[in-house]
Amino acid sequence: MSRASSTRRPRRERAARPASARAVRSRVGRMLLVLFVCAGVAGMGLFAGGEHRRAVAKRKRRHVRLPAGYFPPDMPRYPEVIELPAGPSTLLGGSKSRMSFFTTKDDPLAVARFYKRFWQSRKLWVRDDVTHVGGAVSAFDERRNRMYQVLLIVRRGRTVAFPSMTEAPLRVLQTHRVAPPLPLMAESRVLMAMESEDKPARARIVLSLNDGGLEGNIKHYSAAAQAKGFALQRPKEHAAHAALEKKRQERLGPQTRVLLFVKGNGEEITVNLTALSKKRVRAHITWVRR
Repeated sequence: MSRASSTRRPRRERAARPASARAVRSRVGRMLLVLFVCAGVAGMGLFAGGEHRRAVAKRKRRHVRLPAGYFPPDMPRYPEVIELPAGPSTLLGGSKSRMSFFTTKDDPLAVARFYKRFWQSRKLWVRDDVTHVGGAVSAFDERRNRMYQVLLIVRRGRTVAFPSMTEAPLRVLQTHRVAPPLPLMAESRVLMAMESEDKPARARIVLSLNDGGLEGNIKHYSAAAQAKGFALQRPKEHAAHAALEKKRQERLGPQTRVLLFVKGNGEEITVNLTALSKKRVRAHITWVRR
């Protein structure tokens, strides 16, 4: 009897493993949206930043591509494009991540199809949400605890792609691993935190929600920035600059305010505040040191 019971127990343990795998897939599925937001914020910030635009232009002329081994083999290279590194050492919450980007004349659906077919051939769990105007396609490697993702946007008639690889993706929710650039508004809830130590600029991004109201947030972050030695950068006293600032604010609307704080050592903090209701405010804080 003892031998029979000892041989049955391992069978029960082996039978329970598929349920555990399904639980892991379910947890990862629930957090895909969080990772899409993180990759989207990081990717568009890197592509739109003035310092990065200059660096990218130089690299394109020299045809510098990704170094060998930048991504694991499960992240394929899209054919006939110049793919550039965009964040080799990025921390998303408690997860290590790296990114790249490229542009192509191909439709976002065609780009997504390329990655989806490759990952499916590798037997990875794949999910996509892509239209002709962009989206994201991702794959999860359960055995290595890695998530591969490609964010797609359309800009000036071309598809801009941001491939990324994230280790231990569930740790992206450990937002306390990244210190906010400024003390947050009281009772803030952090949604996303990202830090990059890569050249040409170090960056830290924290996205949070609070119920302090738009004016209360403006006062809080203005005082917090000044306490750290930053000065509020105001529009230049020139008619042309004043007109541009007025148009920018009209485009943003009365529910959004953007505050730019600078230091003489090359540090900048941008606080983007959006009123979601009378009290609820979304605060997007970006710190950059060039």
